[in-house]
Amino acid sequence: DETGLPGIARILEDLPTEAGGVALIEIADAAEEQVIAAPPELQIRWLHRGAAAPGTTSLLVDTLRQVALPADRGDVFAWIGAEYSAFRAMRGFLKAEVGISADRMIAFSHWRRGMSEADIVAAGIASVSA
Repeated sequence: DETGLPGIARILEDLPTEAGGVALIEIADAAEEQVIAAPPELQIRWLHRGAAAPGTTSLLVDTLRQVALPADRGDVFAWIGAEYSAFRAMRGFLKAEVGISADRMIAFSHWRRGMSEADIVAAGIASVSA
């Protein structure tokens, strides 16, 4: 989603020219689309959620499930930066259903709907302390 856009843009712009793949980016509407200098074989799909609030749709994971992945998963790498529920759904799908190993994926949540930054930090500290 938008929270991961700076990181996504940087990663895509730094990829080798011969890199290929798909970037799924959820935004409100076409006005939020940006020009990203990605390799020619890398497709950027802008997913418009419309009036829905950020972090309330399944648009990212639903679209991810439709992406045609190569039979040889050895060259597949996933980078996920999204709201907590979307991050968990996408990471779970890629690990359990697609078979992408942890060393071929960077996945994290930038934020969690309904929680402030202080709440998230406190939850993280509590989970480490447990």
